[in-house]
Amino acid sequence: MLSLVPLSAPLAMPARYAGGEPPLWELALAVGLMLLAIADSVWLAARVYSGAILAGAPRIRVLDALRSSREIR
Repeated sequence: MLSLVPLSAPLAMPARYAGGEPPLWELALAVGLMLLAIADSVWLAARVYSGAILAGAPRIRVLDALRSSREIR
């Protein structure tokens, strides 16, 4: 199961592959879930960053940055 969870897949799937070949659909699912997690992380980081930059304060909480990025759109 850990070979399909995006945070542990890069470590667990190669170990599974070395121990015995997993089905091809599991490899594709692990890669697909990892790409989806990367895209979601980039989207969230961009929202937080744009909200923090536009707030103009030297320190801002993450939730405040998300709120200010949502207000701009």
